[in-house]
Amino acid sequence: MLQNPAQSMLLDLPAPHLEPLALGTLQRWTPDPQWPRAALLWQLPEAFVCTSWALAGGPHCVTDRIVWLQVNDADLPPHVCPTEYVAEALAARSCQGALSFLTSAQLHGVRIATAQEQDLLATVVVTAGLGNALRAGDPAAWSPRVGTINIACAVNASLSPRAQLEGLCLMTEAKTAAVFDAGILSRISGQPATGTGTDCQALASPSGFTPLEYVGKHTRMGSLIGKAVYEAVLEACLQWRSQYPQHCVLGKRP
Repeated sequence: MLQNPAQSMLLDLPAPHLEPLALGTLQRWTPDPQWPRAALLWQLPEAFVCTSWALAGGPHCVTDRIVWLQVNDADLPPHVCPTEYVAEALAARSCQGALSFLTSAQLHGVRIATAQEQDLLATVVVTAGLGNALRAGDPAAWSPRVGTINIACAVNASLSPRAQLEGLCLMTEAKTAAVFDAGILSRISGQPATGTGTDCQALASPSGFTPLEYVGKHTRMGSLIGKAVYEAVLEACLQWRSQYPQHCVLGKRP
C-alpha cells in the first residue's frame, strides 16, 4: 500500500498554486492563450487504476492525472458534443490521457478532505455547482443551467474490480447525505435534492498490491471513503450556499 501520512483538511486554492496532498499534488491553471478557461490538475503519485463515468477516462483507465475543466453556460449549447469539447481542451493543455470532469464551479473554492486510519487513507477533491440541483426521480428535462458536483477520490490501497464499483456507490451515498445536510432542494420538484443532473465521480487506486475485495460501510477503507467524501462535499455545498444566498435551490438545513 502507498503510505503518506496526512491530516484531514479543507482549503481554498488560489492560482497559481501547487498544493501537496496526501496522494500527489493539486494545481490550478489560470486561462491562457492555449485555452481560455481555468482548469484544475490533480497529479497522482503514479499511474492509478480509475473507475468513472467521466467523458474522458471513463469507464476505466490507468492515468496519473485527473483534470477539472471549467465551463460556463455558453460553452456547451445543445449542438456542441461534450466529449469532443473535453478532448480539445485536454489537447490544448497537453493532458491527453487524463481523466477529466467538466465544472462550472469556481475553482478557487475547490474542497479537499483526507481521512486516515493507521495504514489506510482516502483523499477526496470536490468542486460543486448546484444551480442544476435535482432529486433522483424528478421528471426528465433539459436544463440551460450548468451545475455539477464532481468528486475524485484516491486511496492508497489496490482495489478489486468489485471494490472499485462498491466504492463508487459509497461515494454516491456520502455525496447524497452531504447535499441533504446542506439543505439543497431540487430546482424542479422543490424536494430535498440528491445531487445535480450531471454529477460525476471517479475512484482511483494504485496497482501492484494485494487488492482489497470490498470497501463497504463495514470496512475501514469504506469508512474512510465515506468520511472524506462527505466532509468535502458538505463544505463545497455550504460554500456555494454562501456565494448564492438567494438561489431557488436553497432550503433550510435539517
